Amino acid sequence: MSRQETQLTISGFSIDANASLLKVDKRKHIEFIGDSITEGYMGSDGSNFNLTFGFLAAESMGYDHSHIAYGGLALVPGYSNKECYFQTKQVVQPNNSQWKMDTYAPDAIVINMGTNDGLAPNTLFQTTYISFLKKLRDTFPNTLIFAMVPFNNTHFVEIWNAVNERQSKNDFKVIFVNTFEWLTGNYTTDGIHPSIASHEIAANKLKAVMQPWLKASGQDIDASKRVMERINTIPEIITHVNKSKVTSARTMYNALSSAQKSLILNYNKLIDAEEKIADLGPDSSKASTTFTKTSVSAGSPSSAGSSGLTGSTILTTQVKSSVTEVISMINALPATVKPEDKADILSARAAYDTLTEGEKALVTNYEILTAAETRINELIATTGSISITTEATQPVHNNNSSVLIIVILIVVGLILLTALFFIINYKFKFVNLKK
Repeated sequence: MSRQETQLTISGFSIDANASLLKVDKRKHIEFIGDSITEGYMGSDGSNFNLTFGFLAAESMGYDHSHIAYGGLALVPGYSNKECYFQTKQVVQPNNSQWKMDTYAPDAIVINMGTNDGLAPNTLFQTTYISFLKKLRDTFPNTLIFAMVPFNNTHFVEIWNAVNERQSKNDFKVIFVNTFEWLTGNYTTDGIHPSIASHEIAANKLKAVMQPWLKASGQDIDASKRVMERINTIPEIITHVNKSKVTSARTMYNALSSAQKSLILNYNKLIDAEEKIADLGPDSSKASTTFTKTSVSAGSPSSAGSSGLTGSTILTTQVKSSVTEVISMINALPATVKPEDKADILSARAAYDTLTEGEKALVTNYEILTAAETRINELIATTGSISITTEATQPVHNNNSSVLIIVILIVVGLILLTALFFIINYKFKFVNLKK
């Protein structure tokens, strides 16, 4: 029986009579999927699992780790494929069954597959890799998945395309690990398997890729995900009509912290789009807005001066007066919203809605407006309809109507005086007749 056909079965543990188990702090867990390179076969350097790139990388980061690897393992059926990842036993063991994944989920999975798929057609390998990624994601919705290019660069493009397919669906927890030129020169012992020294080099490089993600907080990952999703909305063909998407994505990216920026996987797409914008030249339909490829360091004073704009963008923008006006209107809203502030809030909203998408991206205090709207809606819900009289709804007095009323009053007065005169005169004559 060969080494790979043996199986270790743990039947239990026993401790000394007066001994007790030590409490073990829960650590993050990394799972490695691979072939003989992952399991530790190193050709003339022997076999040593404890010196593999996966073992060294996980240990140096202080994380727990497990390794599902088998010599000769391939990804594509028919090309030395021996699916073992989702099984409870080694591929050669009888009565194999599916592992119950609902009781366990690693924090990260590292895939180092493809070395044995050199004869597999590119298209078939890519579709198989896509399916494998989807199966992993369906099984582990929140696990980080690192897809490594094999050290011999087999199917580099196909692995990239498979990862990009996941990221195009906003699954940014699938990370492409470009190992090109990690190991150079005569890094193997037999033309395939890296040496002990090469494993150590690969471990350090893999650690540099993984650690920012494993140390990132949930808030950092969510913030970077929102920016990557915005970058994904940028079309391949950039015109003056859709360049506001690029401006908005750059603004969001500049607002990230350094740690969050390090998680952006599609940053090159943003850079490429900005270069295309620079090649467009000025937009004749917006003569007041010009774009140039000028980098400004994050946090530097903006060209808007005291307008309220902060931060920076790789595109230097001549801000229109309408943008600064909206910013001023929002800044003028009170910190404590009262019913009488509704008109000002409505005015600020109306002014903001008249801006283009590109101009809206430059309104840096938009959150103040939305917070004020939320508060005013809460007041309406608790106190009923709030009646706000604005200048547009003030009663308007018509001067012509006022003159007409005065004339009518004068005429009525004259009639009354005339009637009174006749009454007095008639009474005087009646008295004289009686005499």
